[in-house]
Amino acid sequence: MTSAVIVAAGSSRRMGFDKLAVELAGVPVLARSIRAFQDCEAIDRIIVVTADDRVAKVSRRCEDSGISKLHAVVAGAAERHLSVHCGLVSAPTETRLVAVHDGARPLVTPASITRCIEAALVHRAASL
Repeated sequence: MTSAVIVAAGSSRRMGFDKLAVELAGVPVLARSIRAFQDCEAIDRIIVVTADDRVAKVSRRCEDSGISKLHAVVAGAAERHLSVHCGLVSAPTETRLVAVHDGARPLVTPASITRCIEAALVHRAASL
């Protein structure tokens, strides 16, 4: 099983506004990132890590958007590496490979995700 941990727990303090909610061609940045993993055949489950006060909202939006691969939406931590850890420990126990993605990077495609996963299966790690 391959799971994706999409990290979206940042405060966007430097930006001065919630960059994950900004619309790109009418679709919020975070929703675009999640959709790419939903549409990728190589991904079995999705874990979204977000701020504690956004967990319910993100869960609802995923459900309303038909994100069928959603395994969990969990609260992150004060630092990115700790938020990634929150996602990793929430992954299904059957998970053998994890793709970690920054939710504020909406231009990822299912094809690029698949290529990265294929490379990770061969080389034990890969980066996009």
